[in-house]
Amino acid sequence: MAKNKRDDFTASTVKVLRDRVNNLCSNPDCGNLTIEPKKIDNNKTNITGTAAHISAAAVGGPRYDMSMSSEERKSINNGIWLCNHCARKIDIEPEAYSVDLLKEWKKEAELKVLANSNKKFYIEIEFEKEAQSRVLQSHMSNQVFGSVANQTLNVITKGIQKELKTLDPRLNISCDHINGTTHYRIDAVSESDEPVKVKITPTDANEFSEKYGRLVEHGEFFHSSIENFISNSDAINSIFPKDVKDGIVTIKPTNLRKGIIEITDSDDNVILDLEGDFIFGRKSFSICAYKFDNLIEISIKNIPLNLSSDTNNIANISLGLENWQGIDIRFLPYFDKIKKIYEKLENRTSLDFKILVDGLEIYKAINLDMSKKLAWINNFLNYTNSCATIAKKNNLSITFNNECSFSSEEHRQIYEISELLCSKIELNKFKGSMTVNPSSIELVNSLVKDTESELIMFQDLDIQSLNIFNNMVDFKLYIKHTFRNPQFILLKKDLTENSYKFEIKEKTVNSLYLREGSLTPFEYSQDQVVLEKIKK
Repeated sequence: MAKNKRDDFTASTVKVLRDRVNNLCSNPDCGNLTIEPKKIDNNKTNITGTAAHISAAAVGGPRYDMSMSSEERKSINNGIWLCNHCARKIDIEPEAYSVDLLKEWKKEAELKVLANSNKKFYIEIEFEKEAQSRVLQSHMSNQVFGSVANQTLNVITKGIQKELKTLDPRLNISCDHINGTTHYRIDAVSESDEPVKVKITPTDANEFSEKYGRLVEHGEFFHSSIENFISNSDAINSIFPKDVKDGIVTIKPTNLRKGIIEITDSDDNVILDLEGDFIFGRKSFSICAYKFDNLIEISIKNIPLNLSSDTNNIANISLGLENWQGIDIRFLPYFDKIKKIYEKLENRTSLDFKILVDGLEIYKAINLDMSKKLAWINNFLNYTNSCATIAKKNNLSITFNNECSFSSEEHRQIYEISELLCSKIELNKFKGSMTVNPSSIELVNSLVKDTESELIMFQDLDIQSLNIFNNMVDFKLYIKHTFRNPQFILLKKDLTENSYKFEIKEKTVNSLYLREGSLTPFEYSQDQVVLEKIKK
């Protein structure tokens, strides 16, 4: 992965985004706390949130805006603090979470913190006690229940839920009040002769009609601003005023089904299969499927119902690197499996993509070439693998950081060092050169005459400031080069520098070059021919 491929936030920008919302997720339907003290280290904390880009940091990302400059993409104005779950959610379905919506979330979250500055923070037990007390007071004073709920700041209460159940047994309504905003979840618990009905008045009728049309035609759920809300339920009417200022309603499809995505090679061998949500409307269908605890995600949107095969509508395959965030790189879950899958996908010039629902193949795209699409992630996986190899050999605990960057030269260096540590190379054909001083010429001449000679050279490498996921690592590496039955050819005799330069290569089919790496010095016996110990 080359540097500057993504317009990432600076560490100071991330901190300000987090601090401005008091470490709380900015999604108004979430509001979860994103920081906690570590249990085993009194000096550290666990961060369970992330600074998400509103418009993507790189081409092809969710809500990417090509008109933005690099500075605009990585500015604080393009960031929003979310918990890891919500950050993942807004990128899975960017169509459902527009730029305007995320900016509104951010604005509201910061206003909530400002409004609640210097106010008491309640724990859940205190919430319940306070809420039950206020519900009891409302009955004794004949107050309107809706006003009591609005007055109960920072309360999550079973008492409110029981009261709402009394008002309408058809519904189960849970309530919480976080940072100045009251949240309600409404579920139908029983069938009734009179179903619960609601009537809403959208702020923009044309926009609502267009979004509702996409729900019907393509199964896409949507958000819409509303200004009026009426229901035949006393419970609902008690918590929502008739005139809703800046209200937002979310409408989701009910025709969700389970589907399977298969990616196969030209011989119909399955390389990757995933299960996920399949939705459809009158005109098209979509699917979003996951594997390995949501690390791999494949989505494809708005496939026409009358299209059985299509070579142009390529699926979007992504790897949820943020799910590895903060985990020791030596123990990343499913890493080896994922790396093998991505290598297979990139190395196949022809792939078939299938969607199955209820065991029936409903869609197939053939002859897909995904090598270019997957090249960058394979590069990052190879980098991670080399870093993990070095960390394992040195017993280093280094955490994964999905926002790290590295140059091609840094990648090459880390790869070569990991290969030196782990790979024992044996070659029957080899060629190299070496320079020796006059004191070693007799030894070289004896090797030339010997039909079964063995030459061993040792090399010490001081590895300094090796950048592994933004951690600078130092260690010493020992290399052993063994040449069995080599051939020496004099290339240059330099009397000025008092040296001889030889080419060294295989002599017969029994010749062999062997290279080994170690973190501890090699030992050798007196009967072995050791030419020189070299340093680099």
